[in-house]
Amino acid sequence: MLLDRSKPLNQSADQLLNHISLGIAKEPAFDSTLSPFKEIVMAVPTGLLYPHELTVFDNLSTVKFQEGWEGQPIAVAGLYDDSLYDQLSAGMYLATQHLAGSLMIIDGQTRWTKLRFEGIPTALVQLFPLKHPSLFIDTWKGNGYRRHTIEEVRLAARTRCQLPEKATRFKVLVNGGNAGEESDYRRIMHIQQHFRIAREHLDYYIPQYWDMSLGI
Repeated sequence: MLLDRSKPLNQSADQLLNHISLGIAKEPAFDSTLSPFKEIVMAVPTGLLYPHELTVFDNLSTVKFQEGWEGQPIAVAGLYDDSLYDQLSAGMYLATQHLAGSLMIIDGQTRWTKLRFEGIPTALVQLFPLKHPSLFIDTWKGNGYRRHTIEEVRLAARTRCQLPEKATRFKVLVNGGNAGEESDYRRIMHIQQHFRIAREHLDYYIPQYWDMSLGI
């Protein structure tokens, strides 16, 4: 349930993809060798992502979208498995309503919450595989929580029985590092491309497109 430029598109969908992609500027200084993942970036309806833990509302004031998107995409994974990541090639896609309802947030929940509060209809996300050997689920130091399993995190998102705030911290082992050395890990946001998207592009919305079921 995706669209990309390699296939014929409905005119409205093509217009939306153009409008969003033309508004994107990547940070040229990004070191792509840090990431062991394919870069699969998607524009999705903001309200159709599943959180797996509660939001830290104290942080909302630090997130601003007045001028548009400035930073990394919201990190997401499949709500049930990693099959979508396995099927797709690197690239930028538009996700239909059905597909977006099968994605869960693993990093960037504060940004997602702020998008919803401000009524911004489009979110930029990047897809990750939870069972990749370089991706680990940790917990924030000092919060007293135990480490959760992939199955527990996915279940919390699917059932809307969210884990406590800051219950999980996803980290990535970079450059073939030593799994026992904390210095060889990075937060997901530190191995993601930096995007700039003008607010007008985030606000661009075609209701009839999100209701369509189109596939590649």
